[in-house]
Amino acid sequence: MSKSEEFNKTLEVLKQEVNDLKNVSEAYKKLKNLIEENQKLIKSFEENSKSLNEINDIQRKSLETVKNNFEQIKTENEKNKTELLNLGKEKTTELKEDSKKTYNEFENTITNKLNDNKSEIKQLIEYERNQIKQIIESEIKEKSNKIIDTIKFEFKSQTDVILNNQKKIKNSIWIIGLSIIMLSILTVLKLWL
Repeated sequence: MSKSEEFNKTLEVLKQEVNDLKNVSEAYKKLKNLIEENQKLIKSFEENSKSLNEINDIQRKSLETVKNNFEQIKTENEKNKTELLNLGKEKTTELKEDSKKTYNEFENTITNKLNDNKSEIKQLIEYERNQIKQIIESEIKEKSNKIIDTIKFEFKSQTDVILNNQKKIKNSIWIIGLSIIMLSILTVLKLWL
């Protein structure tokens, strides 16, 4: 072989090596780009994980608050119910005692008058006494019924307030749940894109 052929062969080998180096250089650039994209994805994943952890913390705190509010409402409701029942019993007892006292005083007055007057007046007074007794008993019944109605109304009002609060809390939980699902879907979509 001549020197020019050897030189041409050497040139061909060098061209091949230059091409190989270019290919290696391009592969290295692509690998470098892939590494950078991978680092960006890792960083994005870490940020999304942090966001999800924050959302989980917020949801956990919200659920604890809801639970505490339910307990407070339940406690207040039981307390109010007990107070209303006790108040109703006290007022009914007071009314009965006052009525008995008034009736006894009135009966004593009438009895004294009966002893002092004639039988006609005695009959008239006895008739009036029975009418007054009926009036007092009807008033006691009426006032007792009013007190019972008031207790029922207050109990119903408290129950309505609790039900309304439960609906609000239920709606809040749904909204929080849907928000978390939407954020999770967005995070997954972000990771895929």
